[in-house]
Amino acid sequence: MALFLAFKLENIEKQKLKYPLDILKHNSICDKYEDISAFHITLKKISNDDNSHEEVINILNTWHDLYARGPVMVYADKLCRFENNPNNTVDWIGMSQTLPLYRIKGEIETVAKELKYNMCDDNFPYTPHITCGFNVKHTNKFDKDFVPIPIEIRSIVLWAYDHMLRNVHVASTMYEVNL
Repeated sequence: MALFLAFKLENIEKQKLKYPLDILKHNSICDKYEDISAFHITLKKISNDDNSHEEVINILNTWHDLYARGPVMVYADKLCRFENNPNNTVDWIGMSQTLPLYRIKGEIETVAKELKYNMCDDNFPYTPHITCGFNVKHTNKFDKDFVPIPIEIRSIVLWAYDHMLRNVHVASTMYEVNL
């Protein structure tokens, strides 16, 4: 089981994101749309070993003591797609004003390095996003931009990612720290 850090979205924030998910669903076909209950913004994969959670909790607590500033506001404003290959696409909700998320990621990586913890290398450049579908087939051209939706992020969670069950990410929250 892998360990991840993610920006947690409160239920009220998740409900706001029903609108872009509905836009995608009405203009595509897919059997693997993400359920809004599983919406989050991945910060970083930490480890493939869920036995290192105590070390990661120490990183989060140290980051909190050094850098925490309070909630961050980002704006969901478009539907996007990662296309590693045509048979393996990920549709996602893109955001603007995400510079604070990049800063937090860098701060956590700095703390981990100072504490001599080897995090997993990133497979792709960091792009704050909310995954909403896998291998989605668009049925027509549609406007992928929408009126920006404010999303307040208040915390980071450490979770152990297990698998997907009925198209919903199954993850166990192991720890949470406020921004």
